[in-house]
Parts: sequence; C-alpha cells; structure tokens
Amino acid sequence: MGAHALNYLSLLLAVLAAVAAFLLLKKKPDPAAPKRSERKTAFEPKALPTVIPAAVEPKSNLHPIVRLASPQIGAMLRSFALTRSADLPSEDAVVIMSMLSRIPRPPHALHKLVSPEFLADANTAQLSEMVIAEPQVAAKVLVMVNSPFYGLKAPLGSIGQAVTFLGMNTVRGICLQYMLDESFKSTDPEIKRIYDRLWNASAFASELCFKLAQLLQLPEPGTLVTQVVLSFLGPVASHSLLRKDLVLSMATRGLLERSRIEQEHLGLCAAEIGSLLMQSWDLPKSIIDQVRDIDLVLVTPFETVQNQRASRMAFCYFCARLGEKLAHGEVTDLATYNLEQDQGPEFFHLLSYLQVPALAGLNEFLHLPELVSSINAMVRSMQIRR
Repeated sequence: MGAHALNYLSLLLAVLAAVAAFLLLKKKPDPAAPKRSERKTAFEPKALPTVIPAAVEPKSNLHPIVRLASPQIGAMLRSFALTRSADLPSEDAVVIMSMLSRIPRPPHALHKLVSPEFLADANTAQLSEMVIAEPQVAAKVLVMVNSPFYGLKAPLGSIGQAVTFLGMNTVRGICLQYMLDESFKSTDPEIKRIYDRLWNASAFASELCFKLAQLLQLPEPGTLVTQVVLSFLGPVASHSLLRKDLVLSMATRGLLERSRIEQEHLGLCAAEIGSLLMQSWDLPKSIIDQVRDIDLVLVTPFETVQNQRASRMAFCYFCARLGEKLAHGEVTDLATYNLEQDQGPEFFHLLSYLQVPALAGLNEFLHLPELVSSINAMVRSMQIRR
C-alpha cells in the first residue's frame, strides 16, 4: 500500500473516531436539563375549569367512577323481583287502571310540551306562547322563577323574560312540573308536604340534569330534563293510591324499600305505575319507554344494557337520586358530596354504569364552583320556605 493511501486511511479513521465520540457525549444526560416528566408538552392535561364553560375538558383526561360494591347489598337487590306491568295478572291490571283513571288529566299543553317535535325544534317564542295559553300554569311558573329558589336579582314580569334569563330547559322543567302537579291535590297538610318534597326533588334533579348534561356534552339536554321530571310522576301517582300511613312510612326510605312497599300493596312499583298513567294520558310511547327505563338502573346490571342506552339511563337516574337527597336534606352542601363514597342499594349498580366514557368526569363536574353555588342557593331557599 502506498504512502498516500496510508495517509488517507489514517485521516478517515480519525474522522470516524471523532463522530463516535460526539454521539456518545450527546447521549449523556445534561444535569441542568429538566427530566422528561417535567417537560411541557402540547398534550399536557389542563386543570378542571372553575366556572361552567362552553367547551369542557376532553373526557379522555377525566376519570370514571370505580368502586368495589358490597356483596350484601347485591344479595339484597337480587332478592327483589321487579314486576313489569306487562306481566301483571289481567284482573290486577284492571284494578290499577281503574284507580289511575280517577286521577285528573293534566292540561292538554302537556302533550305538546313532551312531544319529540317540540323538544327538538321549539324556540323561546313558541315555549312562551304555549305556557301563556295555560294561565294557571303561567302564574305558578312566574311565582316559582321569582322565588329565592332561582336567586334572580330582579323580578321577572313575563314568561318570555323567564325563558331569556333562566333558559328554555329550566323553564320547560318548571312548566312540566306544574302541569303534572295540577293532577295531584291534597287537603291533608302532611301529604301535601310529601308532594312538595317530591316536586322539589324534581326541580333539583332537572337543574342538575341540564347543567351536567352541558358539561358532559350529552346530546339533547332538553329531552333529558323532560325525562327526569317525568320520572317523578310515578312516585307522586303511587303516593296518591296508597294509604296515608304507608305514604308517611315511605317518606324517609330509599328507592328499593319504597319499591317493595309499592309492589306489595299496589302490585307495581312507581316507575311502572307512572308509565301506565302516561299511557292512559296518551303521551308518546317513545318517552314513556325512556322514562320507565330510568329506575331500572336500581335492579339491572350494567353488562345487560347497551352502552348508549346505559349512559342515558344512568345519567337521568343519578340526577333523580341526587335530587331526592337534596330535597330530603341528606345533602346540604354539594361541595361536600362525593359520589364515589355514596353507599346504599340505590348506587350498587349505578357505579358500574358510570364507567361508560360518556359520563367520565361526572364527580369532578359536580364540584365546579358555579354548579355548587347554584344548587346550594336552591337548597337554602328550600330550607327557608319550610
């Protein structure tokens, strides 16, 4: 090999050695550099907002509810065999339908209020016109929206103003409550207080439903609010059919125990009775079936229900149960309520339903300051009125 070739080979080896040394130095960590876990990235999760926003945190950054359930409660639920109206002996069905026929029919406007077309397409002007056409309902709605329950700073003089300030879905829920209330009157002060508590529960539930549906970005929040309010029709109807002593004994009981009493003395629990009543009032079958579904969460394992149906059932069921807790005084400050720690048969199956992605972050959203402030103001107003 010539001298020139040897010189060229030596130079090439020197260059390769320098490159290798450079690469080794580059791989060594810089003590002053931040660790990988400390570096900012474009995908770093943000903290949950402190106010109710128009666009909320992506659900992938929010965790579902997970908790081990009590086997004793599971056994308690399995021991309760729910009777569906379709399985009721014909003679018993005739008796129940006869009793339900004595309940006065609500204003005709109820049919329009809950129709799929009105829920999907109605604007504020149409809702205002429909309520104004029912003077008694309109007067009660104005009294309600101007009460401390909704914490308005200045009184509202018209249904149109109420819709503007409180929103269509809140006013729709109030209207629906008062239209249903027209069918249930009692001169007994103890029974009247129980009815009032049930309607208060529906008001809490509808307010929670609308605001949480927005935060969770659930479709058709107005339809969900309507279904939640209608789910309270069954309990009110069953109370109107039972003896007073039974009604009073049910006042402090949970859904499972109430359902046992209703089924023992009426043949059906409240959800089934409510569905039969709505059927006798010729309400749309689609909404009757969806309302009946809600309380099925009590006794139906999550894995037996389709995912999309499960999220709607669980969400409405949760709003109804928390609405009851607020109306009964079991929860006096929403900020202290922790869904993950809620015990009892009413929440046994619900916790597994809440693992669906559509409901991820529900527990976090419950503690947003704007929602807590709104619900707590309603709680204080209810306590003052008692």
